[in-house]
Amino acid sequence: MKNRLRLRCLAALAGASALLALGVPLPATAQLRRFPPKTQVGKFALLSFPQAMLDGRQVQLAPGVRILSVDNTLVVPSTLSGERTVRYRLDPLGQMIEIWLLTPAEADAASREPGSGT
Repeated sequence: MKNRLRLRCLAALAGASALLALGVPLPATAQLRRFPPKTQVGKFALLSFPQAMLDGRQVQLAPGVRILSVDNTLVVPSTLSGERTVRYRLDPLGQMIEIWLLTPAEADAASREPGSGT
């Protein structure tokens, strides 16, 4: 009886290890992501690539802009529609070079940060 239970536990552990090795995502916990320092928060809407609206003013997306989804996967700009709360970084020319789409919890936490305009 003990051996059978031990074998089942080992089989379950081996199966979970195989899923991790294959890159199958396990259920995520509700954690807020960590963002690089000096990111800003704003309301973002894509107009006609590479033009966008950021907090009511027109901005340009930098060549090589990275837009990351709430799962930290790259987003193709043409799939975006509507206004979203984002964290972003600007390049030295003032163009948006990195954009993180925020979950509702992240957007709420960002709105409570000191100096946040959202």
